[in-house]
Amino acid sequence: MTYMATLDEALRTGSLITYELPGWATAPRLRQLYLHPDFLENWADVHPTLLDPKQGTGGRTRHELLEMMLIDFCCAKRPDGGDLRRMKPHPYGVLRLQPFKLRIFGFVTTYGEFVALFGATQEETHSDTKLTGILVKKVRDFIIRNRLQDEVLKGEIYEIKARIRR
Repeated sequence: MTYMATLDEALRTGSLITYELPGWATAPRLRQLYLHPDFLENWADVHPTLLDPKQGTGGRTRHELLEMMLIDFCCAKRPDGGDLRRMKPHPYGVLRLQPFKLRIFGFVTTYGEFVALFGATQEETHSDTKLTGILVKKVRDFIIRNRLQDEVLKGEIYEIKARIRR
């Protein structure tokens, strides 16, 4: 099965959706970002701290900082990779983005597109030591269930960052 056929199937069945840039983001899109359908919808309901100005930094809420990171990934010529972390075990290609006090779990496709599947707050991952492992397993299970193994970019973190910054 080819790359696009598998990714297209995940999009067609609703397993993934394309991240839509907000209307105020005027920069041209340079790369795609895909999300689990519940990724953004449920976060503010489950985590009211995302909308609390006291929980953010620089006058922005965590939700605004998350959105800025997603837009930056889509539009910046050289998106910041300093917040991109590879999760162990390495062979699966699971990555974690870390906007301010948040953890986003997903993977990068061979074409340098990020797929954000699940998230948690920093506080949750620190208080529940098993949560990170559970979310990594959920990402691996999603990849396998949707037959995306061949589309996951694996390797050293500098190789992954170089692919994203093309």
